[in-house]
Amino acid sequence: METNTKELYSADTAPELLFGLLRARVLSSAICTTAELGIADHLTNGPVHVSDLARATGSHEESLYRLLRCLAAAGIFEEAEKGLFSQTPVSEALRSSSLNSFRAGAIMDGQDWFTRPIDGLIHSVRTGGSAFDQIFGMSWVEYFREHRESSAAFNAGMEATTVQLESAVFDRYDFSWAETIADVGGGTGSFLAGILERNPDARGILAELEEVAEPARRNLEERGLSERCEVIEVDMFASLPFRANVCILKRVVHDWPDEEAIKILTNCRDVVAPTGRILVVEPVVTGFFSALIDVLMLAFGGRERTSEDFERLFSASGLEVSRIVSITRFVSVVEGTLG
Repeated sequence: METNTKELYSADTAPELLFGLLRARVLSSAICTTAELGIADHLTNGPVHVSDLARATGSHEESLYRLLRCLAAAGIFEEAEKGLFSQTPVSEALRSSSLNSFRAGAIMDGQDWFTRPIDGLIHSVRTGGSAFDQIFGMSWVEYFREHRESSAAFNAGMEATTVQLESAVFDRYDFSWAETIADVGGGTGSFLAGILERNPDARGILAELEEVAEPARRNLEERGLSERCEVIEVDMFASLPFRANVCILKRVVHDWPDEEAIKILTNCRDVVAPTGRILVVEPVVTGFFSALIDVLMLAFGGRERTSEDFERLFSASGLEVSRIVSITRFVSVVEGTLG
């Protein structure tokens, strides 16, 4: 089938263009559905007919065909002949065992707790409040404490995004000077583990909530880093009980409004004082993709920030932005030192 993704964003009239853009949410849901079914995993050894895919995934054959036909037209899969589907470089990223697998991220994006706040965005725009909080009656932090399966899906999705940015960050930012590296809110520790593996003389501290600490310890042990990396259970809004040369906040600050973000940064400042650095690893709003992620964060009560926003935020925390290292269009490293 001919790949024609450009149809989504090209049209003869403005209404046609809007029609295509609005249907992008259908494409997103279709990708999430194939991730949940594990379609890409079944194509590892070559093309497979939809009838076999339907049997393997417990799906309705005709409906699965319609789904895969759409995704083949979008270039996600390939349909060489009717009903026979194979992998593409894009769908390879949906395969569980792929080196750069993003299947967990796609599964996360299809979860009810992820999609409902986006659909409830009008609440955030009208009130400035979190659509998530309004829908579920609690913050996402509280929700994950009560819903462990959702928390596991979230953590797996965050790990998938970490894999995507790890090598890019390590190629652009040098950690060789740091003796002790603390990753605050670092999930199960994959990002910190990657740094330690590349810097064998450094020691690590993973500071996380109690419910994440045990999976983090297992992950670090499996990677042979238990002796070099301590896992400490913390509340990042309270005083942090350790010292380090550098404090990393990877996709943490953007979860919070300014008041809470300043508290987190201030606590990290105290950890690295007087000569250490703080690294905020997240988008800096400069164009479409970062602005799009900012709207996503709006629904969850967080926000992405411009370089001017970061300068203001750091200043209020007793810090100054020493430089901003652009990594990809999705993420930068905002480096701060004591002002």
